[in-house]
Amino acid sequence: MSAIIYSVIAAAVGIGLGYLIRKQIGQSSVNSAEAKAERILAEAKNNEKEAMIQAKEKTIKMIDEAKKEEEERRQEIRQLQSRLEKRETLFDQKLLSFEDNKTKLEQKIEEIKNIKLKIDELKQQSEKKLEEVARLSRDDAKNELLQRVEEESKADLFNRVSKLEKENGEFFDQKAKEIVINSMQRCA
Repeated sequence: MSAIIYSVIAAAVGIGLGYLIRKQIGQSSVNSAEAKAERILAEAKNNEKEAMIQAKEKTIKMIDEAKKEEEERRQEIRQLQSRLEKRETLFDQKLLSFEDNKTKLEQKIEEIKNIKLKIDELKQQSEKKLEEVARLSRDDAKNELLQRVEEESKADLFNRVSKLEKENGEFFDQKAKEIVINSMQRCA
């Protein structure tokens, strides 16, 4: 009997030991799984932090590039605005010069008209004097006077008028062309 009791005790001790070993192995498996889960969780957090850092760096880089492009565009706009202002100033100066020259031409034309009026007055005075001195008929005196006046002033007046027309005509033609070209360029 004692062998059976020993066998039962040995079996109970074997079962108890088996249960304890099994419990120990189960506990270490659970601990191992929890450790593995914690490790995976820690790696995931590290990966998340790295991804956040990379995303922030990429965002900062994109913002810096956008700011740089914006500054370049602003610089281009400033340059274009400066060029436009210079063109406007140049155009205004040319327009003022053109208007000044136009005024001068109008004054010279007025001078020529005055000279013509003076010539006509002198002509009339000369006609009267010729009539009195020569006692010629009015028509004869007129013809003689006209002939003298024409001879004396024809060359001078023609030269002066031609010179003024040539100088001012060329100048105004050139200025008018420049203004038209500038206007076309601005509109384009």
